[in-house]
Amino acid sequence: MGSIEEVSVEQAPSRGRGRRIIKRSLVVLWALLAVFVFVSAIVLTLRGAPAGEVERDLMTILPFVIILSFACEYVDSSIGMGYGTTLTPMLLLLGLNPAAVVPAVLVQELISGSVNVISHHKLGNVDLRPSGRALRMGALLGICGLIGGALAARVAVNLPADTVKLVTGIIVASMGVAVIGAGHLRLRFSWPRAGVLGLVAAINKGFMGGGYGPIVSSGQIVTGIAAREAVAITSFAEATTCAGALAGYLTAGTPIPWALAASLVAGGVVASVMGAATVRVMPERGLKWAIAGGCVVLGGLTLLKVLL
Repeated sequence: MGSIEEVSVEQAPSRGRGRRIIKRSLVVLWALLAVFVFVSAIVLTLRGAPAGEVERDLMTILPFVIILSFACEYVDSSIGMGYGTTLTPMLLLLGLNPAAVVPAVLVQELISGSVNVISHHKLGNVDLRPSGRALRMGALLGICGLIGGALAARVAVNLPADTVKLVTGIIVASMGVAVIGAGHLRLRFSWPRAGVLGLVAAINKGFMGGGYGPIVSSGQIVTGIAAREAVAITSFAEATTCAGALAGYLTAGTPIPWALAASLVAGGVVASVMGAATVRVMPERGLKWAIAGGCVVLGGLTLLKVLL
């Protein structure tokens, strides 16, 4: 018995060190990928690229597309924002067709978002049991997103390209102002306010394939919801919103570029599980700062795209 107890005592510190190493590794990996995503977005925004067709030279950039998808999804599933807002413009600047990019991004976010929600629940970041507020909040945001995303997608495909660019620019600029100023507000939570939040974010999502997370994540935190819970609820609502936006594109007869979508999914699914694990080990205060920083950076990038 003495030898067994000695082994157990020796193994306990070893297990503790192992957990600390894993936690630090996840946080460091997240920080490196966040820097990679935002630097890539800034470089591509400033450099620009000629417009092209999604089929042209797609295979030559697929490895880079998979890496970008992994990095963007890791950041998105960790702080509830950043995938569509950063990846969609980067893919467009790489020369891919907007009509193909947005549906492909929506397919990826629907699949990876669903995996991410399950991971958040299993890891204890959020309680999505029917009796909890989190599930009702996610359902409300999701239903509003389903309606707003589908309507926005139908409108987007039936408008002239110049009009879509103009509307998208206005929405993006408004989003940047909203997320940058969100930290200065302290609003009382209400279900009608949550519904409006979901509709506004979903309309933006349907038009440009991104911009949902910054509005929903920061909006929840402003109303007093814990950062971990806000990230998980955002993933839940965003997956539903993507389904609505995809339905809008499909009913409008827009073809889905499955090769591009599969590449994005390949990079995003694994990252969505790792992102949920990172949320579990990040301190609440650190997570709030990461979300606030993400809002400022993404808001600044979207405004920069409008000015350029």
